[in-house]
Amino acid sequence: MHNTEIIGLSSKQVTASQKEYGYNIQASQKSSLWSIVLRQFGSPIIYILIFAVLISLFTGDYLNGAILSILIIINSVIGFTQEYHSARLATQLNNLVKKEVLCLRDGKYQSIDTTGLVKDDIIKLKLGDLVPADAIVVESNNLQINQSVLTGEVENIPKINSEQLLSGTAVSLGTATAQVTNIGAKTTFGRIASLTLNTHKKSEFTRTMAKLSSGFMVTGFVYLVGIFGLQLALGKVENWQTSLIFVLALTISIIPEALPIVTSLSLSRQAIKLGKLGLLVKHNTVLEDLGNMDILCTDKTGTLTQNKFEVIADSYSPKLLQVAQLLSIDSLESFEVAIQKYTKELSQIQSGQETVIEIPFNPKLRISAKKIGQVTYYHGSPVEILGLIKGQEAQTKIQIQEAINQKENSGIKCLSYAVELGGQWEYLGAIYFADKLKPDTKTLIQKAKNLGLEIKILTGDSLAIATHIGLESGLIDKAASAISAELIDFDQSIDSLYLLLGSYAIIARCTPENKYRIIQALQSKKVVGYLGDGINDAPALKIAQIGLVVNTSSPIAKETADIIMTDANLHNLILSVEKGRSIFENINKYLKSTLSSSFGNFFTMGLLSLILPFNPMLGVQVIISNLITDLPLVSLASDRVSRKDIRKPKHQNLHRLILICLLLGLVSSIFDFIFVALNRGLPVGQIQTSWFLFSIMTELAILFSIRTRGFFLLAAAPKKTTVLYSVLALISSIVISVYLFQFIQIETISPLQVARLAGLTLAYFVISEAVKFVYYRIYFNQATE
Repeated sequence: MHNTEIIGLSSKQVTASQKEYGYNIQASQKSSLWSIVLRQFGSPIIYILIFAVLISLFTGDYLNGAILSILIIINSVIGFTQEYHSARLATQLNNLVKKEVLCLRDGKYQSIDTTGLVKDDIIKLKLGDLVPADAIVVESNNLQINQSVLTGEVENIPKINSEQLLSGTAVSLGTATAQVTNIGAKTTFGRIASLTLNTHKKSEFTRTMAKLSSGFMVTGFVYLVGIFGLQLALGKVENWQTSLIFVLALTISIIPEALPIVTSLSLSRQAIKLGKLGLLVKHNTVLEDLGNMDILCTDKTGTLTQNKFEVIADSYSPKLLQVAQLLSIDSLESFEVAIQKYTKELSQIQSGQETVIEIPFNPKLRISAKKIGQVTYYHGSPVEILGLIKGQEAQTKIQIQEAINQKENSGIKCLSYAVELGGQWEYLGAIYFADKLKPDTKTLIQKAKNLGLEIKILTGDSLAIATHIGLESGLIDKAASAISAELIDFDQSIDSLYLLLGSYAIIARCTPENKYRIIQALQSKKVVGYLGDGINDAPALKIAQIGLVVNTSSPIAKETADIIMTDANLHNLILSVEKGRSIFENINKYLKSTLSSSFGNFFTMGLLSLILPFNPMLGVQVIISNLITDLPLVSLASDRVSRKDIRKPKHQNLHRLILICLLLGLVSSIFDFIFVALNRGLPVGQIQTSWFLFSIMTELAILFSIRTRGFFLLAAAPKKTTVLYSVLALISSIVISVYLFQFIQIETISPLQVARLAGLTLAYFVISEAVKFVYYRIYFNQATE
């Protein structure tokens, strides 16, 4: 040890060290501009387009090759712009995450950002802290470390002076003073960071969408290989490269290529909005599961109640108050702060030269203590404190417990105190606390019920207190809806436990292990969110599909969670659920719109290419139409959502999604055949250009129909951006069809033909609205997906 153990490093030493060794920062997966550019050329769609370009160049069709090359550049620029915007939003969110540690600098301890740590810094660690860098223990007090982040084994390892602490591990018990030995990429954690960096749970929605996208790609590929093979077999291929490019273009049209952009923008924008409300979303994809959340498990304190404990005046003995004051020193726990305020005029118990040993709170025993010399002062749950007392008559204990029960039945929290010296115990009594309900608790609980969100309280408090709060808040309407965890057999099967828990909204006297098992059981059938705070909540936070913590929670809890809240504000939490459901709705709007159009055009054009003596559309036209309609579809990421569409938890039902897309795709196919019948006398070039414009018109029309389950005029008004992009897409497609195609040797159509196509599109829109009405209002009786 250097003299750093006395005064720590000086500011000059810190500056010099940072210049030489840098900052305590792990490897980052932050996207550079160049990596974003490269990703635009890594999608299957780009591969297909590049293949089409090579075919054109190989056969000497340089004009078609040039057009396709320009389309690749345009597609990549749009993709780059959207991804770069999303990356900037994600960076803004990550910058809000602060990790601090108590560090000895210039002779005094101060809270600093962990990125500012340097070698030889002296740091203090307590229960729940993450070790911010590799370090050596200088002083320890009952120190135990959880190394599961490195070993995968959930085991608490005792540590004594001179033993090593590894970056990324967590303090699971006790306290320590340590000296930093390695920082950043040189730490043990830093060396393996590239293997574990930014890993997190994939949402249910993400997994479903991945299956959907890959399914369409495989289906489309198989279908079009079959079409091309039949064209060859039937002698329909006069120009093989033209036919091949047409088939490749159709393959592109069936892939929902803008889905990643729509998803990313929806998530990033809503995450920024929630950040302004005090909810920091660490992993954007968790917002998808927020819309799916069926059950929210949380403690009552700070969620239903104000978490502003006040000591209730009573005839407390001076010794009881002095001991309570002693045990509350330097604590930020709300009930300890209340004691500090209540006892501020009292003289303190002096330790003199005697050693003071802190015995941290033990969540299993529900007690903590402080030992001064030979005397140990305890406080904690009345049941546990009374259980420690030896030599006291059983009848006296019963009377004490009955008095406490009366208080708890009124919702009053009780904290008991005792002193032990040489095996002799003295029960000092209990201090009583009040924690009032938040003014809006009843309203918010009713709102949660209206949204189909079930709230379950998992608390360490007694059954009496939890039941009183549950009844007062309106969470439960009868005491039978609450149960003590001590009465539950947690060794029973997951299915049996799930059925049992369905009868209760409140589970009292929960240990961390109980909470973990409860969430595990509920999650076997439902999507579950858990709002926790301490290190002992970390296992439950990790297993829950949505882990939430308050900003004042322990570092390990914040590291494990998906969302960090400035406070346990139930209003903002419910709002985040609504935002999650809005994201689900908007992504589904995009899917239904693009897939219903794709189903119709994709299958119809493939079949008609076998019947007609020409391809229904040129490959270049298919690609251009796909590009033009992408921008209006992407704008759905920020579309308005009707209140009635977010009344229930959202779960993706692929069967229903595909069914509505097939039904509307069938309507599209029918109108494609009507289009061919009405235009069969036109020259081939005009039919192809007319179909190009008609396909864009119908896709824009279905966008405004499918964005609501009801009559489109009664829906929430679309965003101006959606209207603007749709109008621009329509105008640009008309201009291209009437005037610009001639410059790339494609036949144009007249304004009169455009008017006829508009009339046919109107008829298509009316029939699509009717089919949608039958699907939602009759067949599924207004069921939502």
